[in-house]
Amino acid sequence: MRHMVQTSTRPYAPGPTPTTRTEAPYMNELKRCPFCGSEAFATYKTGDDDIRRHSVHCRDRCGAQMGSRFVGHYSEESAVNAWNLRASEERLAAQLRECADTLGADQIDEQRAMRAYADVVKLLDELKEKP
Repeated sequence: MRHMVQTSTRPYAPGPTPTTRTEAPYMNELKRCPFCGSEAFATYKTGDDDIRRHSVHCRDRCGAQMGSRFVGHYSEESAVNAWNLRASEERLAAQLRECADTLGADQIDEQRAMRAYADVVKLLDELKEKP
């Protein structure tokens, strides 16, 4: 079943004008916004060059979009596929592990530095006490 989608007329809505409409056969396949989790919608705009450019937009205030009226996808399927593209969970997990390892190393270095500082302060105090 094809759905007709009209863009939001809210004043903060990014993207196409409120009169832009599209048939959206891929609406059931659109993933939520990767930034705020809101629903997304597909639309298109025909430019002065009579070329239809497709884009996908977040319905919420975050303003995320894939494509614009100047730079867009030449098919709705391409725009939806680009919007739905996400980093793999394995890659994200590896990056998080690397960050955790780096932070852990920083904490160890900080702990060593604090111990060294305490040792220096103690030695300076001992030197002051000697006649």
